[in-house]
Amino acid sequence: MRRLCTVIFLVAAVAMLSSTVLAGTPCAHFTHNRHDTLLVGEIIAVGDEVVVIKPAGFIISAGRNFQDGAGNYIRSDREVARDLRREAVRQLRPEIAVVFTASPAGWPAWRTQWVGEFQVGDYVIASLDTNPEGYGFVVAWGLYRVDSLDYRTLRVDARCFAGTYDFYTDFVNSRGYGGYFIPAREEPPGAEMRYLIRAMLVVGTAVVVIFAGGFLAGRLQKAD
Repeated sequence: MRRLCTVIFLVAAVAMLSSTVLAGTPCAHFTHNRHDTLLVGEIIAVGDEVVVIKPAGFIISAGRNFQDGAGNYIRSDREVARDLRREAVRQLRPEIAVVFTASPAGWPAWRTQWVGEFQVGDYVIASLDTNPEGYGFVVAWGLYRVDSLDYRTLRVDARCFAGTYDFYTDFVNSRGYGGYFIPAREEPPGAEMRYLIRAMLVVGTAVVVIFAGGFLAGRLQKAD
């Protein structure tokens, strides 16, 4: 009997430790609305530390409704619905997302995560925050490739720190565990070319700003 109690205690401790570890990882933040937008889209322009994404739709997560020790859900259905409505209003749904892939000053390196280099035409899912240093967005909790723009069937090319490759995929396929998938607005004919021109202007402006900042910093250093 004592041995059985010990085994039960160890199993419970491991489960609690696992959930605690997951709660502090980018995986948990990614799946629990800890960002300004979570979008699925296509990369339409790539520059120096910047990518431009045309969203196909946005995911508003319902999160995991965990159970307490007595088997009761922590949040009622009404509370889940209320949180979804609030997040649907709070989160941004940009027509295009200009994403600076370098971490803002002071952010820990593990917070900004993506897989490899991106090219025009890649499909991605992106957890983004507004850029604290100015225009556009920065990567919040992940920028990953996906194999299509259909949230119901796509697969995410990323592995959760405390899970498997299916962790992100299951989350997206389930509409954020039963949340919302809000399609981007339908655009009239010719909108694609307009997006590309705007993206080229944005990337060009970003390059000029970076160059001008480096030039000015050099001049100030020489003046000192």
